[in-house]
Amino acid sequence: MQTKIIKRYSTALYKSALEAHNEDDLTDEVSSLLSLIKGSRDLFLFFESPVIRRDKKLKTVEAIFSGKVSPVLLNFIKMLIENKREILIIDIFRYFIDYKNEKDGIIRITINTVVELNEDEKKTILDKIQEQTGFKCIPEFKTDPDLIGGFTVFYKDEVIDASVKNQLLNLKKLFKKSVLFQN
Repeated sequence: MQTKIIKRYSTALYKSALEAHNEDDLTDEVSSLLSLIKGSRDLFLFFESPVIRRDKKLKTVEAIFSGKVSPVLLNFIKMLIENKREILIIDIFRYFIDYKNEKDGIIRITINTVVELNEDEKKTILDKIQEQTGFKCIPEFKTDPDLIGGFTVFYKDEVIDASVKNQLLNLKKLFKKSVLFQN
């Protein structure tokens, strides 16, 4: 249910940016504000708190952000507070950025490998993934010792599993299937 809400608000913000012809500027603002919220425990707790009254939150947001963010973004934040959705602000902003990037042909991906890759290996894998997906990719490389070997790639709702662990599991399933049919 929350995913639907997050998508709805994010796409509404994107449509507002399109109408104002300032998608890039608004994306920069959202990105900066997202970093600010994630980096400030007080601001994070302010948006998360169910104890702070709505009118107090609205006045505080007006005092903090008026003149520092665009009217479109300020009004959007106020709308989130009025609709009791401010607790989702981080997820909405993340989805907005990803949605805007995807419209621009860019996706965020996570690449897991057993060991740290050197720059040439990273570039080789990244080039192949970009070729396969058709998107320019913003990679995040992580290590996962459970993979045994190979790599996994996560993007959007997709998974590319080129790990040794997955290949062994597939081989095991194939072996079980063939053994069962021989009886």
